[in-house]
Amino acid sequence: MEGNSLSERELRSLSVGQFGAFPVYNLTFASVRDLRGFLAGAPEMKEVLRRSEDASKEELESFLNLAKCLQMVNLKASRSNAAEPAFVGNRPNVPAYVAGAPKNMYRIARAKEKKVVQVLINLTYAGNTTAAQIRNRGILALNLVRVLEQNGYIVDFRAFEATFEDNAVCLCDVVLKKPGGKLNPESCYYPLCEQLVLRHAVGLLQKMSLRIKPEESSGRLSDEKLAELLLLNRQWKISLGNGPAANASPNKGKPGRRQIFLGTPASLGITGGDIYRDADSFLRSLKLADMITVPKYESEEE
Repeated sequence: MEGNSLSERELRSLSVGQFGAFPVYNLTFASVRDLRGFLAGAPEMKEVLRRSEDASKEELESFLNLAKCLQMVNLKASRSNAAEPAFVGNRPNVPAYVAGAPKNMYRIARAKEKKVVQVLINLTYAGNTTAAQIRNRGILALNLVRVLEQNGYIVDFRAFEATFEDNAVCLCDVVLKKPGGKLNPESCYYPLCEQLVLRHAVGLLQKMSLRIKPEESSGRLSDEKLAELLLLNRQWKISLGNGPAANASPNKGKPGRRQIFLGTPASLGITGGDIYRDADSFLRSLKLADMITVPKYESEEE
């Protein structure tokens, strides 16, 4: 990242726009691999990446094992909800038959219409947040994706971090799972639990913004992107202006799409202790009973 102009690698992931009175610098990575490639291109990041790759294998193994524990509860709940009482079916409902109920058979529940849900996790956290809280938030975010998919939703899962400094917005986001794609927990561990990953990308972006010339701007961000920007950062204690895009609908052109925002661990009821208790608190905080059958985890604690 030497010199005054931006490199091809830097420009590849960069969008530059204007929102109200503020310039917006946005780095978007289509995958964790792209994010790592971007960071690896900065000489000052080589040591950071090396340390992350040498991180304790026990921590990663613990992360994956806890995620599997929750998945076992999900599968149990999925099996119990896969069949529904009916007049005709593929196996008898013995208690209903004995009671003389008309719906004394079980049949496979009809599949729900597929809808897209975007899960957005803000990697920012308070200074007193523990590593265990960050780890549990990562596990529970992955588990949320699985539960949504079990309930018939298509999930678009991404992480972001942003700053507002020197009257400019610097936003970085990375796609952790594309709609219809396969969830890779091991890949997700890196941005979700390595506490400073996107913060480093934001820091590099801030340095890049100082070297951007007017002709390097990609123009105004789209209305949809601006609306997403507002929603992603709706808890910021700043105003992002009153331009025409401020009232743009985040669902424009995407019927049935819903967005779920995951904030700090504390705001989600995550203590960093028992993963089952944190899982129940996490789902209660999101109030998703209208969307999904919410599993109960604490009863599974040994």
